[in-house]
Amino acid sequence: MTLLSPPQLQAGAQTLLGQTKPRLFCLLAYLAVEGETSKAGLAALFWPDAPALSARRNLRQLLHRLRTDLPAADELLRGEGEQLGLAPACHSDVAAFLRADQSMDAAAQLALYRGEFLQDLPLDGAGAELPAWVAQVRGRCRARAAALALGLAHGLVRQDRQDEALAMALQALQHDPDQREALHLAMLLHARTGAPEQALALYRDWERRLISDAAVLPAPETHALYRHILQTVADGGGRSPGGLDSRLLSVLTLAWPGIDTDGENDHENDRAADLLDSLYLRCGVVLGRFGAHLVTVPQGGLLAYFGYPSSVAHSALTAVRAVAALYRQMPEADETVFALHTGATPCSVRQPDVGGRLARGVLALAAMQRAGSVAASAECFEVLARPHWLAAVKERNQDQDQDQDQAPAHYLMRWQAWYDHVALAAAPLQGRDAELAFLHAQWHGALRATPAMVQISGAAGMGKSHLLRAFLAETGAAQVLLAQCDPFSSDTPLHPVLAMFEAAAQGPQGEPVRLAMRRHVPLPSGGSQPALGKVAPVTLEALEQVIAGLAAVVAELAQQQPLLIAVEDVHWADASTLALLERLVQGKPQAALLVLASTRSEQDLWPAGALRINLDALDDAAGEALISALNPGLDPAGAAHILRAGGGHPLFLSELAQRRGDGAAQLPANIRELVQVRLDQLGSARKAAQLAAILGIGFSRSWLEAVAPAQEDALDALLQAGLLQEEGAASLRFSHALLRDAVVALMPPRQNGELAQLVAETLIAQFPEQMEQSPERAALWFAEARMWQPALAWRLKAARLAMRFCAYPEALGHMKAGLALLPELPNEEQRELWEHQFRDVCHGAYTMVHGLYSEAAAQHYQRKTWLAERQGKIAHDIDSMRGMLVAAEVGRGQHAVLRLLRRLLQLPQVSMGDAGALIRLQEARVNALMLAGSVTQASALCAAHRDLAWPAGSALPAHDPLLALRARDTYLAWLRGDWSDDAERQRRVLEAARKSPLPGTLVFALVPAVMTALDARLPRQAAPLIVELQAVADKLGLPVFKAIAAGFYTCWRVLNGERDEIAAFRAAFDEASAHIAFYRPFFLLYLARACHAQGQDEAALQVLQQGEASMVRCGIFICRTDYLLLRAQLAPPALALRLIDKARHIASRQGAPALALRAQLAQSRLPGLAGAVQLRQRMAQLLAQLPAAPQLPDVAQATQWLAETGPGLPA
Repeated sequence: MTLLSPPQLQAGAQTLLGQTKPRLFCLLAYLAVEGETSKAGLAALFWPDAPALSARRNLRQLLHRLRTDLPAADELLRGEGEQLGLAPACHSDVAAFLRADQSMDAAAQLALYRGEFLQDLPLDGAGAELPAWVAQVRGRCRARAAALALGLAHGLVRQDRQDEALAMALQALQHDPDQREALHLAMLLHARTGAPEQALALYRDWERRLISDAAVLPAPETHALYRHILQTVADGGGRSPGGLDSRLLSVLTLAWPGIDTDGENDHENDRAADLLDSLYLRCGVVLGRFGAHLVTVPQGGLLAYFGYPSSVAHSALTAVRAVAALYRQMPEADETVFALHTGATPCSVRQPDVGGRLARGVLALAAMQRAGSVAASAECFEVLARPHWLAAVKERNQDQDQDQDQAPAHYLMRWQAWYDHVALAAAPLQGRDAELAFLHAQWHGALRATPAMVQISGAAGMGKSHLLRAFLAETGAAQVLLAQCDPFSSDTPLHPVLAMFEAAAQGPQGEPVRLAMRRHVPLPSGGSQPALGKVAPVTLEALEQVIAGLAAVVAELAQQQPLLIAVEDVHWADASTLALLERLVQGKPQAALLVLASTRSEQDLWPAGALRINLDALDDAAGEALISALNPGLDPAGAAHILRAGGGHPLFLSELAQRRGDGAAQLPANIRELVQVRLDQLGSARKAAQLAAILGIGFSRSWLEAVAPAQEDALDALLQAGLLQEEGAASLRFSHALLRDAVVALMPPRQNGELAQLVAETLIAQFPEQMEQSPERAALWFAEARMWQPALAWRLKAARLAMRFCAYPEALGHMKAGLALLPELPNEEQRELWEHQFRDVCHGAYTMVHGLYSEAAAQHYQRKTWLAERQGKIAHDIDSMRGMLVAAEVGRGQHAVLRLLRRLLQLPQVSMGDAGALIRLQEARVNALMLAGSVTQASALCAAHRDLAWPAGSALPAHDPLLALRARDTYLAWLRGDWSDDAERQRRVLEAARKSPLPGTLVFALVPAVMTALDARLPRQAAPLIVELQAVADKLGLPVFKAIAAGFYTCWRVLNGERDEIAAFRAAFDEASAHIAFYRPFFLLYLARACHAQGQDEAALQVLQQGEASMVRCGIFICRTDYLLLRAQLAPPALALRLIDKARHIASRQGAPALALRAQLAQSRLPGLAGAVQLRQRMAQLLAQLPAAPQLPDVAQATQWLAETGPGLPA
């Protein structure tokens, strides 16, 4: 379909034009853009004023016309019951254009936009909704085209293809006239290419449109650009001086003399060219964040223009900071020669004089790391506004000293003095009166048993922790729990809250905490060791019980006396900690509780239930008050200078006020320079500070003593300098996370790596148990040391530990971090081996977190299977084989699964391999046979495994496969009429499942029990089982289990005769079947029963059709008898008799006497039944073959019918 132009449809040799069939093409366009949609929604959109039945009839007629005009229409559309969508074989340009397709470059996607969406298509007679939707999609397409064109323009600028970039920028502006970035780039490129008058004309048109359309003026930055270009034209007498005036520019040159592209070896030249292209791209990413415009030099280099249209000093400082970022992020920076050119002499931007002849000042930034300093000319010192980080070098003449009044010719700068920003200083709280009042109001509400949760957001150093401390000091709350999240434990389950409760339990008033923990948390706590070392759940159920128990502890403590919980740096929290806080938000106890959570995130951490405070920079009045409080004797001029330099940042202002030098020129330029001053003053304790920073934000005192044993007085020096603070007798913590980051950033990368290696190897040797409990730290240290193999090994340990805890989101986090390290390995075979190990360890996390049939799980199984095939392990990799089975089930149903299982089980490597893997395959085979309706075969296979024990040495999955087989056999026993000891058999299975340490076992045992009770129509027996299933699903906390439990609960409601909106029933069933596809036919059967019970027989027939289609597609025929019997209830008597007879034969062929008996009962209810004697004989014979089970409704009704219809039958 072509929809981005006059629409047309090409199907083979047949073509349909949109002008002739506008309503039909609107329908196809809607499905192409929005995807699969309900027919009810389509009817309401296209015929909003018509009654629902008329609208549905119109839709059916429209689809009929499509099939009439286009014989291949069935290949175009895909419909299942109530849903309608386009088939996968149907392609449209609008879908490819709006989708971010990585396989198409931006130019190819932009080429798809040949015109408006549904161009020239008449919409006469349509309601207001359809034209509004078309207009909305047209807007999306225009915005998409503008974004693509603007991205291409930026790419062309980086390639110095200015004319082409200008054309693309103008095209972006044509697509979206409100795109300000496109306007700026077009004006800039007009001026660069020698046509500044065109840039001025663009601005005037923009200004006229804004004033006429919205009565507003252009933004200040747009006007500043216009004024500068206007001044450029005036200076040149109305002509552009060959480009822009460089008085407002700074040019940074980057060269790589070690890379030669003009050698004699063509292969080496190509490799060098590829390396340069990679360097250009990576440098462009870093420099682009500083507003640089890039141009490549043909001889092998890069030019970056900064500061347009800012001042020279600002542009030069921006370029200097950009170089610092390159040194931080690119290892090749040591091999790069930098030079920064600044000056007032005009030069062409398109062909600048990079030799420095026209530039007034040059700052040579080459080899800063190795030299330890950089050289600057005197002119550059003046251009940079005499920065304090450039120190003059007094050169001496051989015969006499240099004149003291003569300006120095050169300046040197120490690298660490300006490398980045960080500092921390304790300061009185200023400018936060409104925030404090808000927190006090929430606390007063909590005291009245109205719990609340407040999220405190703000950038680093904005005073979030300071606000918390001030509030806690003012409230004087008797019961306060403090938690601190740490980036070194961001994937360690419950790390901050367990440490919080452990500290509270060991405190002087810890007895209530210890008692509450013993009552509610199923693990030991309150000892002398850290909680993380002891509170180590070994199953997912235990982990969820810990989360639920901790929430109960909070509720109990808050009911005893008002409780205030403060959790800092939640942006580093693990998934389990976030789950606990979310539970506190959603299930607020009726007690005096206030939870405060600080974060750097600008987004809401929880969907609902939490209030929010945003901390911004201080205003001038608050800044003046802060400076005056910290330095009362400071003169007004100095205070004003500090206020201007601080920019409203609380940390920076407080540090400047406390550590100000003698003169204003001595003020540090940023926070990190202040930290550098502290480090310089430490002397020999500097290395201890660096080692402490490598250890993390918080760490054990014994760790620092182990890695810095020879520096006895270093710790006192760090405490006196304010870098560290003590937390109890055994722990230390940096005063602020930014402070630790600064110390790390001020170290050269090589020194950082050496110290990280020292820390990792020392602590692993001296504290092996603690490192085994926190493998994430060791992985981070080895990664910092660029020791990739140990880093991967410890990261894999962390993933295994998370999987043992069944903390699945954290396990996936470790896997993601491990996979991110793989590109550093030089060998492709090693990368594949490590990836296979990570996927092997974390495979269960995908299905538990995303669902068995999710796209994420499918991609994981596909990748894992490919890796196993590459390594020749496919026949030994049970998870890859299960992935193949899932793909077969999704694609072709249960019969395809059985065929694939037959082939796998015939492989010698499988049949003679791991016995545990063989049992898991047999479990999958039983499930497929049962769903396919082969009750006899499935029962025989269950009987063959009934007395087996799990083989020693085989890895267990997240559930017990043998116990799951016994549970399925209870459902099969009901189908085959084995009712003699069904209650006892089910009780034994459930009792064993409740004792199993594997988290999914109880779910696998409860589901067959629930299905048995529902199919046998025993709502009272099903009720407690469903309640237990919901409780287990809530404990596990996984969406897949929660959705399945909700689906079965809805089935129970239907069976129990409850009435509700059919849409509510459908929503619950759709959510459940989205996770486990083979439940869909069961759920649709109950939905049809609900429709029939509420008198909506037409809807019931539609649902039956959907269910039967799903049953055929999935190959699930175990419920075919019930479908036929329900359809018989909706059919005329003659047709009903044939349907019932067919159902009886199917049940008998499947080996399911219970279903055959149900069919006989359905036949007995038909009015005017002929041959009742024969029916009574068949029913009597069937009852004689089955054990007595008066508790089953079908058996009781059959017995009663035989007694009421006549005398006893002959033998």
